[in-house]
Amino acid sequence: MFDALQAAGPDLTPQNLARGIHALPILGGPTFPYGAWNWNTGPTGIAGAGDHTAVVDARLVYWSGNTVSPVNGKMGTFIAIDNGKRFGLGTYPKTLPKLFTQ
Repeated sequence: MFDALQAAGPDLTPQNLARGIHALPILGGPTFPYGAWNWNTGPTGIAGAGDHTAVVDARLVYWSGNTVSPVNGKMGTFIAIDNGKRFGLGTYPKTLPKLFTQ
């Protein structure tokens, strides 16, 4: 969020913050666990429509209670499907990929 404050400029008003955050480039990316963020693309994928959630992609995961978590070493973790491939707006697969591979 620090980028949004910088983009707003020295006069921090709600209008300048909105202008600044919608001017930011896409953050994150296809290989980041949290994906790509973009406040300029609307929920339908139209550039310049603006958005307040910034979510523009997702990946498919499932819960495995029988797999050790790489985060805390305890049983139970999310397993990414298709090597964690992320899908942007309008690019979700039409059919489900192979599930429960572990």
